Amino acid sequence: MRTLLFFTEYYYPAQNSTSFYISKIINACAKKWADNLRIFCATPNRDEEPLVRSNIRIVRFGNSGLNKNHLLGRLLKFLILTLKFSIAALFCVKKYDTVFAVTNPAFMLIFLAALRKIRPFRFVLLVYDIFPEVLIPGGLSKKESIKYRLALSVFNWAYDSADSIIVIGRDMQEVVEKKTKDPSKIVFIPNWSDTGHITSVEKKDNPILKRLGIEKDFIFSIAGNMGRTQGLDNLLNALSLWDQNNHSAFLFMGGGAKEVFLRNEKEKRGLSKVYVTGWIPDEEQNAMLSACDVAVISLAEGMYGLSVPSKSYFNMAAGKPLLLIADEHSEIARVIAENKIGWVVPPNNPKALANTLNDIQKLSQEELQRLGENARKTAESLYSEEKVLPQYVNTICA
Repeated sequence: MRTLLFFTEYYYPAQNSTSFYISKIINACAKKWADNLRIFCATPNRDEEPLVRSNIRIVRFGNSGLNKNHLLGRLLKFLILTLKFSIAALFCVKKYDTVFAVTNPAFMLIFLAALRKIRPFRFVLLVYDIFPEVLIPGGLSKKESIKYRLALSVFNWAYDSADSIIVIGRDMQEVVEKKTKDPSKIVFIPNWSDTGHITSVEKKDNPILKRLGIEKDFIFSIAGNMGRTQGLDNLLNALSLWDQNNHSAFLFMGGGAKEVFLRNEKEKRGLSKVYVTGWIPDEEQNAMLSACDVAVISLAEGMYGLSVPSKSYFNMAAGKPLLLIADEHSEIARVIAENKIGWVVPPNNPKALANTLNDIQKLSQEELQRLGENARKTAESLYSEEKVLPQYVNTICA
């Protein structure tokens, strides 16, 4: 009897995109996998376990309580979680089992690669962020650093040890191909949109906009985690050049390592029509995704192939045109170009971004509505759960 083991930091009932996707993948795999299934996660549970079948066992290690928005706290959190996961894998993974792991915590990949050398098992890796490359655009390391080059060598070896590597972007596939000797093991499967639950909320009825008193304005918004790799400095520089007026506004909705920075810079630069709301309650997800005329997605320079913003798919499901700040050949840029659902501006070019913001807010509501309808149709036809989720199940449960 083979066991399918999942190692993931986030799982139900955590409220973030990783938990959303992984929980769906695990539940779908549980319906197909005939033998035992084990889940190891760092998400505490609030209610009774929502087990799909009786042969599932969930081990929850709980949250370390460390602040992931602080660099040292995040590092310690990952080290502690890696230690817990590694001990569990050492005692629970048996010969010929299938192990599924996500790239967070990154250090777990090294342990699984080493364990696989002494105990053969099938190893499936899902890539959400590529370590250590992501440290460079995040300003946490330099390519010339000896520590970085050593880490790159070790992680390339760990990636190459996997039997199957699932990537969520075509640009990501290009990067991962350089990390393995066998590109044929790489499978591109995109994220998907929650088209069944995400619906649009009229601006005039939107509770978030009504609280701010801007439901009649032309609104750009960026929602979700405000982290180090999103190029928010560039975005703020563009907003300082933006031709803001009494009928336009820009919303930052979410939190993270850069939230305090955003609040301070808003005041420092005198950006009166820029709002930083902090995290929005889960029950207002539809309102958050609908609280704009155009949804903005931003990545820092150098992030090509290192991450695919999952918020893009949720924005499409809400029927919003996308303004992407990223390399023109990145995954979401390709989606925008292929389906005509928005605009792409290169990173680290605040003047070009400001000009694009100015041009967009001059568009008619009819044109914006057409783009938004295209976005929703794209989500339904290409990135629905029904089309994408079976690809994950078939790869993992092979």
